[in-house]
Amino acid sequence: MARIPWASCTPSPGAHPRRSKRSRYKIADPFLRYWYRFVDPNRSLLEARQLDVVTQTAWSAHLGEIWEDIVRASVAQVPIDGARWQPAQAWWGGGGGHDAELDVVAAHRDDGSRTLVGEVELSLDAPDVPRLLHQLEEKSRACDWARNKQLTFRLWTMRWQGRGRRPPTVIDARELLATWRDAESASIRADAARSGSKARGRRRPT
Repeated sequence: MARIPWASCTPSPGAHPRRSKRSRYKIADPFLRYWYRFVDPNRSLLEARQLDVVTQTAWSAHLGEIWEDIVRASVAQVPIDGARWQPAQAWWGGGGGHDAELDVVAAHRDDGSRTLVGEVELSLDAPDVPRLLHQLEEKSRACDWARNKQLTFRLWTMRWQGRGRRPPTVIDARELLATWRDAESASIRADAARSGSKARGRRRPT
């Protein structure tokens, strides 16, 4: 699988993808992932026009995986809590006497004592936030790599259902995409400015 261009590997933090026993392989391309999860196994039912074979649970799980991928891909591209972070990955392993699974783990770009930890949900309401943050902190603190670390906690949600103002610890899809677009625009402007400066520097005096 490691040689397949449309497959990705998620190792545990600090582990080499091909050597880690905790690595997980999955199809990275969203279309192929959808095809092999829903279409290919159900061809006979689809050919019989029994098109209601996809349950809501399976679709929600698939959508959740895609949303998690988008969140992790965005972490290294946008500032979070006024800081910049290295590429994010999922983490799972023993912690506090039981297996813990974290959707987002990313080290600070410049400060090795800081780590970003997050949970990804399809939808969130205001009453969910304190409970999920508490669970996230408990899971994180039980992990060996979190010792002596300053942890920053965030929750990502595709749909914010709260009536009041969204707390700063929650990032919804609208904010994520807007921040990502702004960061890309700033990067393009900076690249253009550098290119223009180099071009002016190469010009010979007349």
